[in-house]
Amino acid sequence: MTDLELTHIVAPSRAGDPPHPVLVLLHGRGTDETDLLPLASALDPRLLVVTARAPFPFPWGGYAWYDLDPRGVGYPNRQSLETSINLISSLLTTITEQHPVDPARVYLGGFSMGSVMAGTMALLEPERIAGAIILSGYLAADPELPLQPEKAAGHPFFMAHGTLDNVIPIQFARQARDYLRTTPVDLHYKEYPIGHQISDTELSDLSSWLRGVLDKKEVKI
Repeated sequence: MTDLELTHIVAPSRAGDPPHPVLVLLHGRGTDETDLLPLASALDPRLLVVTARAPFPFPWGGYAWYDLDPRGVGYPNRQSLETSINLISSLLTTITEQHPVDPARVYLGGFSMGSVMAGTMALLEPERIAGAIILSGYLAADPELPLQPEKAAGHPFFMAHGTLDNVIPIQFARQARDYLRTTPVDLHYKEYPIGHQISDTELSDLSSWLRGVLDKKEVKI
């Protein structure tokens, strides 16, 4: 599996001169690379946006980034998680080699299972990933993962979750929030009275935050 390349879609930057900042978006379980593609036109036009397809077919349709171990939500199966980590890392290399992007401004984001990959990888490879967007997700609970939060000092993290989420309960987001607050990352955490979804208000807040990241200024949301 690790010698394959992830299927992906590239949405070119709509503004600004190269090298462009790049945002790689990772979908949730049971969907594919088209699911988050509409965000490309909703977020900052300076971004080159890439949406990637997870490698594992999901039995009820779509794809998944990892299996869950018997403990369930919050505990990715280590082997499948590492396969996806390696494939995403390879995709980042492909993007920076084949497109006019700034390797110092590579951001990783996702929804649900995809956000678990985004947040976890941003702590695994902080020298390559400048920041993360974690929507309706958590961080992988595996003490053996070689996270390097100290090398992510100042990296922007946007984390948002619905208080009514019955797929990934809010407690998992709060646990990840509490952990991230012990690290030197620049965390912006928001909760919304919604279920397992991205609301218009959340998308507006994310857009404002991301614009501030690209402008390198504080944005109050």
